[in-house]
Amino acid sequence: MSKVLDILDKSDSGLSAEQVGRRMGASRTTARRYLEYLISADYCRAEVEYGIVGRPERKYYKVKPS
Repeated sequence: MSKVLDILDKSDSGLSAEQVGRRMGASRTTARRYLEYLISADYCRAEVEYGIVGRPERKYYKVKPS
């Protein structure tokens, strides 16, 4: 979990579950499970990004403390 938070913290833009998984050395599914848990715990948020062609992609961002 701390790896996922570190990866999100070092990113200026949002990351997909695939990108997070690649950076932490795990599968996309494993990364997505961690990311979805972090959303439920209010440590990160997700936004849907629509490209020109293909499926929309969920991008994950670390929530900045207020």
